[in-house]
Amino acid sequence: MTERKFTKWFPWLIWCVPCLFYFYDVVLRVLPSTMADHLMSQFHINATQFGIFAAYYYYSYTAMQIPVGVILDHFSIRKSLLAACIVCIIGLFLVHMVTNVYIASMGRFIMGFGCAFAFVAVLKVATVWLAPRHFGMVACIADSLGMLAGIFADLIITKLNVSFGYQSTMWTVALIGVIVAALILFVLRDSPKTRELDQQVTREAKSFSHIFRELANMIKNPQIWIIGVLGALAYLPSSALGDVWGIPYLSTVYHMSTIEAGRIMSTFFFGWMIVGPFVGELSDHFRNRKMPIVISLFLDAVLLTLILYVPYKLDYHVAHWILYVAFFLFGALTSTHPLIFALAKENYDKSVAGTVVALTNCLVMLGGVVFQPLTGYMIDTVHRHFTLGTKAYTPLDFTLGIALVPVSLLVAAIIAMWLKDTGKTLV
Repeated sequence: MTERKFTKWFPWLIWCVPCLFYFYDVVLRVLPSTMADHLMSQFHINATQFGIFAAYYYYSYTAMQIPVGVILDHFSIRKSLLAACIVCIIGLFLVHMVTNVYIASMGRFIMGFGCAFAFVAVLKVATVWLAPRHFGMVACIADSLGMLAGIFADLIITKLNVSFGYQSTMWTVALIGVIVAALILFVLRDSPKTRELDQQVTREAKSFSHIFRELANMIKNPQIWIIGVLGALAYLPSSALGDVWGIPYLSTVYHMSTIEAGRIMSTFFFGWMIVGPFVGELSDHFRNRKMPIVISLFLDAVLLTLILYVPYKLDYHVAHWILYVAFFLFGALTSTHPLIFALAKENYDKSVAGTVVALTNCLVMLGGVVFQPLTGYMIDTVHRHFTLGTKAYTPLDFTLGIALVPVSLLVAAIIAMWLKDTGKTLV
């Protein structure tokens, strides 16, 4: 009985290893924001240069998505992830053990290169080891884990830096990476060798011609582009508000401290993290991907419109507890986003799961690259039109400028209605 229970849970144990690597990936991604003052002092750079330095991670991360998918479909997942984790640790040392910003930027670039494997590997391993009926749930759990990693970095890493100093914090983060690498080496396995089907899938995946043929088919398939555009638009609440403009909006509009604005914005991530796994489980149970996405996008657009414009009518006299609740609900509704990856993956054979997930993730990340500065441009445009050159941004600038986000969510909801639902194919 004990052996049967272990056999039942062993695939989930295997899947937890790339999840830990993804957690580590997100910690490395947001690490500069937790020690911005120290890094700017160390490299003698200003805020603009610091932003460029931090962005080097995203350059390699986005560019590597499709190659990573091909690599994970063709080579050993375990060996690929082990090499990626070691690369991340090397990049970490390059960033934090030098005083030259150009070398540090290359370290940041190298970290993005290694971290590009993380999320794709989570879904690839889930495809190989777990039943297809669980895929929606595991995608949402993985996404929630990323939210938890961001909260961990903001709260724990920042606290460590204040309490024990910069160097001790860096050694702690490096040690975490070494532990993750050891788990990849000694626990992770490429496929359940006792299952004939997975052996066949592994053999198929070894053929480069098979992978590139499928990649060409993906690129020519309109469905995958619809899914990619939908994913980019549906991710705007996180990429445009959660990562960049949410805290400036709250602090400017409600005249609150950045700490208080950060706490309110963190409820967005908490809502996503807590509700996400339940959304995935319900989607798997009812074998329906399309309907949760369509409903949540419509409700997201409505809720964000209320958040932006009802306070404007009330002259921004809104109790802070209402904002906490509103942003928690906003995050909860956005937690259907990982179902986008389930839709993409379920259109193709599992032998190319890494490639299709990577292609989808590349399109989603490109959306963030486009819409983050575009939102800023909208805010600047409103500012120049209505305030005639005054230096400080006003509540009206943010209220009208961020209108791009709910409009994009509404467009995404309409696009989602044309999707082919793959949930009925689950077994």
